[in-house]
Amino acid sequence: MIVSYSIKLQTGEYSNGTHCVPCLAGYRCPDPSGGPQQCADGYYQDLEGQVTCNQCPAGQHCLDKAVLPTDCTGGYFSLAGDMECRVSYNGGLLSVWSDYIQVAFWGECMFQ
Repeated sequence: MIVSYSIKLQTGEYSNGTHCVPCLAGYRCPDPSGGPQQCADGYYQDLEGQVTCNQCPAGQHCLDKAVLPTDCTGGYFSLAGDMECRVSYNGGLLSVWSDYIQVAFWGECMFQ
């Protein structure tokens, strides 16, 4: 006797061959017929069963794609979508408005 069965997958899930499995944190599952896709660099997903990944916000880093972003430490900054924080040279102050950045420096001149 041959027994067949079908699995009804939902978005945010994938099949491990026998069961519907929620997509793991750090991954997205936009197509139930495909497998999980790891979040791209600069993106994260801290919840299971999701179809998209979130862009890492400015001022934070997303080295671990499966947890919420972490603030950059003093003297470092990041732009939206950056995976890592970068050093802010010569005491720079990063100010972000809408879709562009302005960097203001004070202290000694960088170029003479």
